[in-house]
Amino acid sequence: MNTQKVTEFCGWYGKNREFYEELTEFVKELLVSTIAHSRRREIMKIDLYSVEARCKQVDSLRDKLLSDEYPDDFPAKEIFDLVGSRVIGYSKYDVENIVELIKNNFIVHKIEDKQLRLGKAGIGYQSIHIIASLKGGFSVLAEQEKFERFKDIRFEIQVRTLLQEAWAAKIIRKATNSRGFCQTKLSVNFICFQPLLNY
Repeated sequence: MNTQKVTEFCGWYGKNREFYEELTEFVKELLVSTIAHSRRREIMKIDLYSVEARCKQVDSLRDKLLSDEYPDDFPAKEIFDLVGSRVIGYSKYDVENIVELIKNNFIVHKIEDKQLRLGKAGIGYQSIHIIASLKGGFSVLAEQEKFERFKDIRFEIQVRTLLQEAWAAKIIRKATNSRGFCQTKLSVNFICFQPLLNY
């Protein structure tokens, strides 16, 4: 994406970031309460490790948009990870149930299983990435008012196991600290752990 377009969009986002921070907190609250309700009513058995959320920093957004990943004609309105949440379970069974809960309680626009992009070797980053937006029908007035404010905004929810999260953190740390980082080389070093990622 060309520099002028990036500067304009980042400037707009910087002025409106507080709005996205509020949405970040609201999405996290909904995820936590939805999973807690399911466990309490025994609708779905989920062993939850954590729910995390972040609102993208302006500098991080700028670096991402200036990368080769985004062509000059990429529409800024299709950047859906300004608000991001990460739900971590202990097993693939937990992940499957968490994804079903999200389908039932949010409007889901896209689901991408990153494991499907790994090829025959199947070694590397694994996670379910979901693009979603809020679903109405809140019984609490304050929540319904927030829905009216945020209903047109899409956001990303990542769902994975604790072991997959450890793998992802290792890759990110290596990529951040090493100029000559190669995921394939890292994957070979950790190949003995690959079967555990599918648990």
